[in-house]
Amino acid sequence: MKLDANGRRISQLLVRWEDVRKVLTVHFENRETEKTFIPMEEGIIIFLNLLFLTNDREWNEEEFNMMELQWKPVNVLERITFIKKRPNLFHSFIQLSELITEQEKQFNKKMAIKKMTKH
Repeated sequence: MKLDANGRRISQLLVRWEDVRKVLTVHFENRETEKTFIPMEEGIIIFLNLLFLTNDREWNEEEFNMMELQWKPVNVLERITFIKKRPNLFHSFIQLSELITEQEKQFNKKMAIKKMTKH
């Protein structure tokens, strides 16, 4: 199935996340938590963009209601709130990684359903 503009942007965000994830992995392995803040912030922004693009919406910090979104991970609000409050914790990195993986699955599920309903 050919990706639309949002699908292409999601693919680009996932590639960017892999780069950020590698940097964060090195910093956490070396216990350089002071160096994790900026890449974690970037990871959070990547996730929020994935979340909203999967739902065919643009992420906007001022208009930010995750609970209205159809395609989202379980307990997304609680999890992202935890991550934002404690971005330098290894557990926050793990949670962010899991959220991004789960959101990618939501996107793939949405695309599969969309493909099935076209036939």
